[in-house]
Amino acid sequence: MSTETPTDRAEILAVRGARKSYGQVQALESVSLSVGAGEFVTLLGPSGSGKTTLLKAIAGFEDIDEGTIRLGGEDITDAPPGRRNIGMVFQNYALFPHMTVAQNIAFPLEMRGVSRAEIARRVEDALTLVELGGYGARLPRELSGGQQQRVALARATVFSPRLLLLDEPFSALDRKLRENMQVELRRLQQRLGLTTVFVTHDQEEALLLSDRIAVMSNGRIEQLGSPDAIYDNPANYFVAGFVGEANLVRARVEGSGAGQSLRLATGEALAAELPPGFEAGRELQLVLRPERIRWLDQAGDASNSFAAVVVEHLYLGQDSKYRVRLESGLELVLRRQSLGTDRPRRPGQTAFVGWQASDMRIVP
Repeated sequence: MSTETPTDRAEILAVRGARKSYGQVQALESVSLSVGAGEFVTLLGPSGSGKTTLLKAIAGFEDIDEGTIRLGGEDITDAPPGRRNIGMVFQNYALFPHMTVAQNIAFPLEMRGVSRAEIARRVEDALTLVELGGYGARLPRELSGGQQQRVALARATVFSPRLLLLDEPFSALDRKLRENMQVELRRLQQRLGLTTVFVTHDQEEALLLSDRIAVMSNGRIEQLGSPDAIYDNPANYFVAGFVGEANLVRARVEGSGAGQSLRLATGEALAAELPPGFEAGRELQLVLRPERIRWLDQAGDASNSFAAVVVEHLYLGQDSKYRVRLESGLELVLRRQSLGTDRPRRPGQTAFVGWQASDMRIVP
């Protein structure tokens, strides 16, 4: 697994060989990760994948059994949380309920011995930055969930941290507010040039926000790359199934040389772009994204085309999702724009569906 940072970014965070166990449970298994200056990296994975453990280890809330953590070239593996100069935003905001908004934001500056005049100036700037000017005298309970999250962001960034960590900060918000906060966070992060590590289990959130995504499973980083690389070229079966929706099918290589093709386990022959070195009889796992499948006017209008029956139609607003069944019984999911040129298909209708050979990906 490559952990290199983009060539135009100096390395700020470097995790090397981090291991952490809880009894017999291996929470982190030799994890390495580099984050460049001003980069937004998301740790994405299901519950129990190790993403929150890794975040807490970086913050200093969890000790690792092996490995090192460096921040700005300094070894912080054993440094207490208060000495790491890291900003942290939690899912539950963690605001002090008895303090006003201004007092909450001022707290990390007071702990660092900043003068009162400087604190007042920075707090005012922070409130303006998160669009809460005039809210300084309010208590957290007088704010909405989104406003409380803005206060938490202001408090985490007011002291110019070397690194910003966010642990599923928007999961308690409703969908519309969560989407607004995602956009606000990304703008704030880019405006301040904050090096950021973000934890989520929401694939769409990760794809929207990140410069790079580290997909985690069972204490390991399965793939690290840009959102488009993760989605279009998943490294393995787990990544393909976890990030976005996918049709995952098995096939066997037939023939040799330029005449090689694939045959699905259900019997359909497929045209495919195979790299050299695949011997006849080898079994492969294929990934076909739903949006790559399209309706055809007739058989043969794509390099792979099949007659199908519409089993299910789900209207999702901008998109429509269909489940279709081929003659062999194989079921596939396809997604088309509701406002496109395609006419809606109804359950029970017959149709031709297809995709190009280049639309499929082979994964381990």
